[in-house]
Amino acid sequence: MSKFFRKNRIKRWMGYLFLGLLLCAGGCGKKQREPLELDVFAGRANYQGEQKGWYAKIVQDKFNLKLNIIAPNVSGGGNLLFESRLTAGKVGDIVITSYQNMKECVEAGVLADLTPYLEKTTYLKQYLDVIKQMNLQNGYTDAIYIIPTSMSSMPATEPVLYGDKPEFASYLPWSYYKELDYPVIKSENDLLDVLKQMQENHPETADGKKVYAFSLFKDWDVEYMSLAANMVKSYGYIDTTDSIFTSADLNELQYLAQKDSIYYRMLHLYFEANQRGLLDPESGVQSFDVMYEKARNRQVLYLWWAWMLGNYDDGSHEERHVFIPVSDAPVVCEGFSTYGDGYAYAIGKDTKNVKRVVEYLDWMASPEGMMYYGAGIEGVSYVYDINGKPKYTNYSNEAWMNNAELEETYGGGSYTEGFCQFNDTIVQQKDINPETGESFYSENWTTTIKNNYGVVSQQWAARFGAASPAEYLKNNRLLDVFIKTDYVAGEESEQLLIIREKCSALIKEYSWKMVFAENEAQFTEFWDTLLTLLYQNGYEQVEAADLEIIKEMRVRREELLRTEH
Repeated sequence: MSKFFRKNRIKRWMGYLFLGLLLCAGGCGKKQREPLELDVFAGRANYQGEQKGWYAKIVQDKFNLKLNIIAPNVSGGGNLLFESRLTAGKVGDIVITSYQNMKECVEAGVLADLTPYLEKTTYLKQYLDVIKQMNLQNGYTDAIYIIPTSMSSMPATEPVLYGDKPEFASYLPWSYYKELDYPVIKSENDLLDVLKQMQENHPETADGKKVYAFSLFKDWDVEYMSLAANMVKSYGYIDTTDSIFTSADLNELQYLAQKDSIYYRMLHLYFEANQRGLLDPESGVQSFDVMYEKARNRQVLYLWWAWMLGNYDDGSHEERHVFIPVSDAPVVCEGFSTYGDGYAYAIGKDTKNVKRVVEYLDWMASPEGMMYYGAGIEGVSYVYDINGKPKYTNYSNEAWMNNAELEETYGGGSYTEGFCQFNDTIVQQKDINPETGESFYSENWTTTIKNNYGVVSQQWAARFGAASPAEYLKNNRLLDVFIKTDYVAGEESEQLLIIREKCSALIKEYSWKMVFAENEAQFTEFWDTLLTLLYQNGYEQVEAADLEIIKEMRVRREELLRTEH
């Protein structure tokens, strides 16, 4: 790393000199902004504490802001942290959470009205029509409280991909799969058989740690076991509502509480894995961070996300995880959405300087802010080629692999952990940067996909007869896109919300009990007990309400498709 920085020292300091002159020309003699510390309640973050490293330095240099991230995922999961902070009268200076939680914030009067500020912005103003529409859809007729996350200018029918593959699918180590002579996997039992053979062939890592097929965690559980819901996307379904899973086109329904439902099947898959010694016994007590470290250490055979171990392939990484089909059903991918993804940014009413926070959010939505979020630091993380296209530096590839430390000049600390830890953007990361014609997200750059096409990719392509997983799925009509619209579910009665909360708690409790059941009889007993308790607590009202939501979603989906065509 030091060699990289020595070679770029002159260029770097010339850049700082130019930046200093520029800042002086525009601001010398002006009073420097006072430091402002902000609590950021980030509902999908997997990191808690002060934002550190290079991103923190950039935000401090530009806005003199310090960001303290509050993450429910790290604090036990669920909605307890949100509710306790709301009860105390302040969720955060910046709040990133679901529409339902935002409604509670508005009712409690803890959010700032952003109407006076947004017209004066540069980048948020470009999304103002959508922002106003989604505030109206949420029932805010006299103010603008929320800014949706992941707003996109891409077609709604286009799948959101990670590079050239689905973000949520089935990923297995290629060398282990090849070693078994490329077995065809069509059922959950086939999958477990393959994973068991892999584990038997590779029971431990190089440093003597035990290898498991699955390693779970509870951090992301809200309405149900999150990792059971994630798994359904490889089997043709998606978690559309709390109680009903649907096909991407919303026509096929599977009730969560239905025997042999897709959710039930995924619980049984994990149960069987545990029976066969394939499930990490720490799954019920560990955090995402612990699981992630195990995955990095190659202790986990099955991964649900393409991003989990990165995508770098220099031609020697045959243990790299790759997409492997695990059923005859289509993989369900979410589509791009003009209207965001059901989460939003907001600003606390008691925040000291709302205007400065809006300026920061406006910058976050800019091409520069998005490139920092999705790609890193120009000249360190990436450079532009002769065609003006961004590409990774050699240093960036090595830093991702080895979690390298940066010099203090750039903020110090871990390079990878220095990225913004909010886990949510205002503009969709995979959108196209108008300044480059490439995605903001570095894994989706043409240069990245091309450079990642090494030995493993070539072997995979030869085996599956397609250049990429996305091409394979499209060619075989196995990629379904879940189309998002501006639909937002209406206000529900307090009684129904209480029923939802009680039933969600029961589903999570008994889902985990079922996975770790001693035997099949106990698994069935836990399931039967769960159903009894659910319907004793009014679960049929949740199912009826969710069915009406799906009916309305169908109508909005058809309207959008007619408009786009």
